[in-house]
Amino acid sequence: MKELKKRFSCSVEDLPVIAGFIGKSFESSQSDFIDYSPDYQSPFLTNYKAKLALIEEIVFPKKIAAEIKLVTQRISAAMEATRDPLNRLEGYAGKAKNLSLNPADIGIKEVRKAITAKNAEKFYSSMGNLLNNVVANFTQLTEKGFTAEAKEILINARKNVKADIDLQNNKVNDKSDLIEDNIESLNELWDLMADILKIGKVLYKNKDKSKTDEFTMTTLKARCQAERKKKETKPEEPGTPPAQ
Repeated sequence: MKELKKRFSCSVEDLPVIAGFIGKSFESSQSDFIDYSPDYQSPFLTNYKAKLALIEEIVFPKKIAAEIKLVTQRISAAMEATRDPLNRLEGYAGKAKNLSLNPADIGIKEVRKAITAKNAEKFYSSMGNLLNNVVANFTQLTEKGFTAEAKEILINARKNVKADIDLQNNKVNDKSDLIEDNIESLNELWDLMADILKIGKVLYKNKDKSKTDEFTMTTLKARCQAERKKKETKPEEPGTPPAQ
């Protein structure tokens, strides 16, 4: 089967956003388009909106997004839950004698940094290093009160975070596969967008600069980027790590 290529110049994620901008501009100017050609009479706008709604669900699938969010929150909770065990381990390390390394170098600091940064991958690797140091100094630590059960709490936290990292990656791959399987539908939306942009310039070029800008791809891309930056500067929801 021949591999299909995207025909649009923007990113997949930007396509439905820009399509939304174009749709609103077209709707407010539809009478001008209809005066130019009957192609833009009903049901052109209805069909455009239906295609856009379909593409929005492909690019931003609500079910997969909800599943990724749930897994992300679970990762955050699992990492945060290790703070008290880490505090206790730090106390035992400070009291223990004859450790193979300085208490400050046992690896707790790196794990805490990963938790604060909400970096699951870094948490997994730094917790592995910490556990290696705990195993190497287990006898000295248990003499001061550290237990096998306390060690298991950290081991299980690391295992659970890794399992959810893998699950999260699988969900991201599912999203990518959904887009790849429907690339022609995205191309079909782009064909509609490109037609509107082309005729929009025909109608307003050398006549109305602001209207021309509404139908100019470079201007729409810049607007999309500005909207994205505006969203990125908003405070994150509590307990939601950045995408891995």
